[in-house]
Amino acid sequence: ARKSETDVIKQLAEYAKTQGSKHSQMLYIELLLETGLLGLLSFLWMMAGSVSSAAGRIRNTEDGLVRGTLAACVASFAGMALFGGDR
Repeated sequence: ARKSETDVIKQLAEYAKTQGSKHSQMLYIELLLETGLLGLLSFLWMMAGSVSSAAGRIRNTEDGLVRGTLAACVASFAGMALFGGDR
């Protein structure tokens, strides 16, 4: 039988309690377990807001250096968000 997402989250939380302070090796799962759904959603909101703000400034600036720097920051941020920043 296939487990529901709630069952998997409960199982991960129970595992985290019994195994001590080991890391899940997945930022989003760790945030969900440590801060709950509200904490994870707040973190994602903050990330989306940062990228949105930078993208708006990239579109509205005339300075090529600022545009390039912001584009590099957004690309770096997106790479860390998708593939993890610990490798």
